[in-house]
Amino acid sequence: MTPTSSWDGTKWVTNTTVASGVWVGEQMWNGTQWVYAKAMNIDLGVCGSTVIQRALIPDAPLGFDFAICCTEHDACYGTKCAKKSTCDTNFHKCLSNQVKKYQQWFRPGFTGDIAAATFSLSVSCFGCPAYKQAQIIAGNTNPTCD
Repeated sequence: MTPTSSWDGTKWVTNTTVASGVWVGEQMWNGTQWVYAKAMNIDLGVCGSTVIQRALIPDAPLGFDFAICCTEHDACYGTKCAKKSTCDTNFHKCLSNQVKKYQQWFRPGFTGDIAAATFSLSVSCFGCPAYKQAQIIAGNTNPTCD
């Protein structure tokens, strides 16, 4: 149990139990520390690491809401000394969970699996520059993609 508190815009909110990956306001508990979105230049609820990518990459392809997964992935990349492969694996799990959640109620079939695999493969293949930039901002002076 880790007592935490955060400002929700109107008052301080205190939590006694916080699961990893839970967002409160503009900060996320990553299991060991609070990660602040603004300090890492994260746009909450947006997929893509550059202005062009954000314009081209949908946050909810085929109706599957991947925005929270993108935000958590950005936060992982921006956590000092986090391994890129761990961030990418967690991203894939989050995407898969979102697909399962939405397929259960709205979108039967495998289209969500294809969208999740595409997003996951994209960060694995092309995410190294974004990872390195986020690591440098977080204070890791010599980041390497694993």
